[in-house]
Amino acid sequence: MNCLSQTTGQIQCKTHDSTLALPMSAQAARGLTVLSLLLCLLALILGVAGAKCTRYGTQASKARLAGIAGVLFLVAGLAYLIPICWTAYAIIRDFYDPNVAAPFKRELGPALYLGWGACLLLVVGGSLLHVGSSPPGGRVLPVFGGATKDNPQTGPAGEVKQQEKSFV
Repeated sequence: MNCLSQTTGQIQCKTHDSTLALPMSAQAARGLTVLSLLLCLLALILGVAGAKCTRYGTQASKARLAGIAGVLFLVAGLAYLIPICWTAYAIIRDFYDPNVAAPFKRELGPALYLGWGACLLLVVGGSLLHVGSSPPGGRVLPVFGGATKDNPQTGPAGEVKQQEKSFV
């Protein structure tokens, strides 16, 4: 919907008759938003299947599924960030352009801030899910310094002993 405020105080609005009548940037933003939504849905399904509490396959296959889900969440967050930043750029560009009439100037609104927050959560959550889903026995713990009497995990030659139990 496009609205125009006239000097008499009257506001005249016109709806778009078709989605094809939208500007190309709005169509691309819609497409990227739908792509991001589908990637989130796929990542959610894979994340549930790869959870430690499910009875699916081995621990290594579940860890692999959770890692893939994390990457998909990360990609979905980046795919959703593109139309949000694109829209914010267009708003700021038009706001400071002296050739754009005052009724066509817009300001950044709460929808953009919510979108940026959602992107941040998707990227951080996807990164944490990917990094935290390494398969059991696949982690290599760093060893700093030599063996000490206070460090029972290192042997006499500085070798790292296997932990007895893995706590979550």
